[in-house]
Amino acid sequence: MFRRFVTLTSAALVTSIALVAYAGKFKKISGDEKATCDVTVPGFSFVGKVPAKAISVTDSGEAITVNVDVSELDTGIDMRSKDLQKKLKSKKASMTAKKSGLKIPAKDGETTSGTGNGDLSINGVTKPSSFKYKATRKGSHVIVTGNTTVKLKDHGLEFCAPVVGKVCVDNNMPVEVRFKLADE
Repeated sequence: MFRRFVTLTSAALVTSIALVAYAGKFKKISGDEKATCDVTVPGFSFVGKVPAKAISVTDSGEAITVNVDVSELDTGIDMRSKDLQKKLKSKKASMTAKKSGLKIPAKDGETTSGTGNGDLSINGVTKPSSFKYKATRKGSHVIVTGNTTVKLKDHGLEFCAPVVGKVCVDNNMPVEVRFKLADE
């Protein structure tokens, strides 16, 4: 559960970084939003998801911030999702990246990709984080996909279950976020 939270937050970070290189301003538009995280526990794994309405993007002109409302995180099992929500100090996760560090495609049909850096905030803890991104321009829209790996313990998160000893979620959680932006 914590992994899903961290993954979604990381995804937001990745997306923010992808938008940083664009000189103009963006606003998020509906369509193509997705935030997922892969959670691995010894013996099995599952995917956590956040609905599109839980993802927002703000552009200050100098930086882009992707926000994820983790209270909307769905682990696929109600009891597991509720347990995660009880353990989170903050229901918001975000990634902020300076636009000067990102390469945003300027021409229709152009795709750019790269690695960026930003500040990832999860569970009330902010840490520097790197991410990979891909941005594709389609007219006045840019579709951004970002990936990162969140280290749960760096954000004060650990999820363990007392099953034949102690079974814990892997500390490294892959996260992916996808969203569509429009020129403002």
